[in-house]
Amino acid sequence: MIRFIAPALFALSLFTANAFADGIEKRVVDQFIMPQYLAFEDAAAAQTHKLETLCASPSTAHLEAARSAFAALALQWSRAEIVRFGPVLQENRLERILFWPDRKSIGLKQVQRAIGQKDQTALTIGSLQKKSVALQGLGALEFVLFGTGADEALLHQDDYRCQFGLTISSALLEVAAEIVTEWDKAGGFADILENPGENNQNYRESAETKRDILGTIAHGPGIFHDTRLKNYLGDDAGSAKPKSGLFWRSGLTLKSIAANVEGLSDFTQAADFNTLLDEEQHWIIDSYLFEAKNAVHATKLESPVLEAPISNERSKLEYLSLVLHSMAGIATDDLAQALGLTAGFSSLDGD
Repeated sequence: MIRFIAPALFALSLFTANAFADGIEKRVVDQFIMPQYLAFEDAAAAQTHKLETLCASPSTAHLEAARSAFAALALQWSRAEIVRFGPVLQENRLERILFWPDRKSIGLKQVQRAIGQKDQTALTIGSLQKKSVALQGLGALEFVLFGTGADEALLHQDDYRCQFGLTISSALLEVAAEIVTEWDKAGGFADILENPGENNQNYRESAETKRDILGTIAHGPGIFHDTRLKNYLGDDAGSAKPKSGLFWRSGLTLKSIAANVEGLSDFTQAADFNTLLDEEQHWIIDSYLFEAKNAVHATKLESPVLEAPISNERSKLEYLSLVLHSMAGIATDDLAQALGLTAGFSSLDGD
């Protein structure tokens, strides 16, 4: 069985200072990380604007616009969330953007309670940020816009639900802006990543920066398989759980996985690992990118999942599972070996 890997468990072996060419850190920052976070900030701003319009002037057209903005926001986050190092891991930002998986629907119950009780302390950013992370992010916002009672409540003037959604969106915009600032400011994380050394508390040598960069494409497929696809697909058609999928209410479950994989592909191309490899090893990156295309294609089901039994398209989803495993294997075995790295095992492997 191919095992998935956590980036923190990468260990160096046979590494020399000349094993890597300069520039990979700057490439991933300039060509992927900053553009993706800026696009997420823009999507959060657009979502906030659409909700402001909906709350001020409820209508079917404005509701559909707000829902479309949510789709754009959720999918943009799915592309950006592959980066699991840097400011997003500080101050619970990752969980504040997306609390997932929501085991035992604890977060969902909190959102439903806030709406049912019309919790006024959830209507300002400052007070909302002091509450559970489950009330602050995309999962909560999806329920506001698509969950039980949304069609009726969001078409009424001055409805609590709309104001709650607006506060969530505004909080997401604030978090997105914080991440952009922390990467982009003088002495920020871009400078930290691009300038390892003795005075750098995060990265003492360039080998450590490469660990996080390689770790992004190595552990990403495993995370998305285990937290997005595994329970959704189940062991067989009888155990499939379509409503366990992330963003199932908005119909974005598989689109989100596709965006995750597109993010991994774009990150890999931005990193341009081939500059670190001998020419005869370029097949490794070609294989990873080829499998990424296969994974995205496998998410394109003929019928929307919520309108047909999941078993109708089960073979495609089973293939998606295999391809995600393949991507992880290529990165953790072939690429890591070619770069002179060895990979440890991840707790995602299970018992």
